[in-house]
Amino acid sequence: MNTSTSLDQIPDIASKRIATLKYLRNAFDGQVFWLNTVLLTKADITEMYSDYEKLGKRAMSALVLGVSLSNLMKYDNPSEFLRSFDLLLNEYDAFINQKERTKRNRTRGNRLRKFSEMEHFSHISMPFIPFDLDLVEVMISSCDMLVEIYSKLASIISDSSSLPSIAVYESFTKIDTRIRKLVLEPLFGEYETAAHNSIANEMRELEVLCTIATA
Repeated sequence: MNTSTSLDQIPDIASKRIATLKYLRNAFDGQVFWLNTVLLTKADITEMYSDYEKLGKRAMSALVLGVSLSNLMKYDNPSEFLRSFDLLLNEYDAFINQKERTKRNRTRGNRLRKFSEMEHFSHISMPFIPFDLDLVEVMISSCDMLVEIYSKLASIISDSSSLPSIAVYESFTKIDTRIRKLVLEPLFGEYETAAHNSIANEMRELEVLCTIATA
């Protein structure tokens, strides 16, 4: 695959991701039926988390991603943008996984203080929020931010005065793969769970109504 052909694919890939993110955003906002099956409410989405702590952690992870991504908007050079994006995703991956490591260590009897297990981050932002986060609103904002990121990345590559190297395409596809793994796949999985639970609840309610009607 030559350089020109590879780079020509970036706007198409970005366009597909933007369409997916907008669909997810509208689904979270209750504007579309999920896969033409069910219209989920905010309660449907939040109820899939087994407890309040898990709900809060999921909301904070989404907030950290959205806020951190906004820092990329200052870059106009494709190589700098992609490099910073890659470093950001490395740290975000470490951030969302350190909680699981902390949990495993405590289970194994590790008595080290929680803060000793925290990693130093320089490319993600972790704002202090003195109130409970609204998971759905945070998810919507994160999807909006990712749409902006993909739009700008495609734009600066297309508008670059000098043709970027094949390394730009390879960096872009690497980052796109990680976005699918770290963001899109979990979101689709969570939404599938919420949709399944909602449909199951509706079926149970229908069975009750049928039982009453035939009694």
